[in-house]
Amino acid sequence: MRWTKTISLLAIGLSMLAATAKADDANLTARCVFAEACGVSFQAKVWVAATIINRADHPSYPNDIRGVIYQKNAFSSVMENSRLWRMSANPASMSPAYKKKWNDCVKAVNIAMESRNLKVIAFKETSCPTSKYFRSLVVLAVFDNLTFYGERE
Repeated sequence: MRWTKTISLLAIGLSMLAATAKADDANLTARCVFAEACGVSFQAKVWVAATIINRADHPSYPNDIRGVIYQKNAFSSVMENSRLWRMSANPASMSPAYKKKWNDCVKAVNIAMESRNLKVIAFKETSCPTSKYFRSLVVLAVFDNLTFYGERE
């Protein structure tokens, strides 16, 4: 009986730890989406979130959200410590206009985490030059000023 309670408490603790980790990943992903895609459509925000999530599951990238977001040269707004990246650390202090954009980013992350059906692994501003890396991929979609890429099959 005593061991059963201990095992049950351990299972509850592990479940809470997993939920906390998932919430931390979602928040960090929302911060990156906000910094990278604050001014674009909701659909583009979902695709940016999907890019981050898919990279964590892809063998060519770090295997967790934190590693993907902080990977060297992966996301310019993070690497440059942009104003939007800094602002996203404290959503409570945002103006109403930015709070709406923040809430959209949180919703976009939740949709991307639940659906997992977009095969996107990269994006860039459409006007930026296309590097060898992007030429090795296939264009999946273009929203606003962002082009989204996936692997060739």
